[in-house]
Amino acid sequence: MEDPEDKYVKVGEVNTRYWVLGQGSPLLLIHGLGASCEYWRYNVRALSQGCRVYAFDLPGFGRSDKRIDDYSLDFAGEFVAAFLDAQGVDRASLVGNSLGGGVSLQFAVQYPHRLEKLVLVDSGGLGSELPLSFRLLKIPLLGEFMAWAWGTRPGMRLTLRSIVYKPRVMTDEFVDQMAELARLPGAREMLLSVARMGIDFRGQNMKLLEPFLSRVPEIEAPTLIIWGAQDPILPLAHAQIAHQMIRNSRLHILDRCGHLPQIEKPEEFNQLVLGFLGSN
Repeated sequence: MEDPEDKYVKVGEVNTRYWVLGQGSPLLLIHGLGASCEYWRYNVRALSQGCRVYAFDLPGFGRSDKRIDDYSLDFAGEFVAAFLDAQGVDRASLVGNSLGGGVSLQFAVQYPHRLEKLVLVDSGGLGSELPLSFRLLKIPLLGEFMAWAWGTRPGMRLTLRSIVYKPRVMTDEFVDQMAELARLPGAREMLLSVARMGIDFRGQNMKLLEPFLSRVPEIEAPTLIIWGAQDPILPLAHAQIAHQMIRNSRLHILDRCGHLPQIEKPEEFNQLVLGFLGSN
């Protein structure tokens, strides 16, 4: 499968890589920690049948600029708004996976007038629970070693195959491509910096999240929550929390699925998202 053409746009001071396909209502796809546009390669063409789809590399990741001094939640929400401005888009629907779900929630509370619909996919930002492997990133030297290993082919293969239900969905080609991106100058440092900002020894940093979580019930946009029942990173309980906090939400749980439904069950995922976006 050939990926869409890489395009670049200056968003503030950040040279940002993105893909764009299709016509219609704007839809923005936001990836997770250490990920990139490629995590949406099984979705962009299908979703572009009903929307004008944008996928970008968050600042610090993929092929976007790596030198980011402040990676606060406010910065992330402002960056999404600035990217939409750069595309001439006033309002859009957002789909966010993992860290990208947390960024989407931040945009939803920060810019409610610019949000059409919201899709949370195994979203971060909804509770403290995280596996030990993530919490270990906080430890000096050990975290640096883990970030270095992430950029090796064996390390990337182990990482990617550990977060999905069926490891074989992570092909050798995808592993090689992600390891190559992880070795770009500054990529490992950004991964560690962003992870350490959002994580403490108990899991997701609740001191950072509590002010933001207190505003999640303000979200009025129609919201679809998609979660892999066997997600080894973010527990299904976080999906229930989001469903309870967001009044106008619906929850769809995918069985035999881990942390990346858009890769693990792309056809079902694409149908769910298109059906939701097309509904009243």
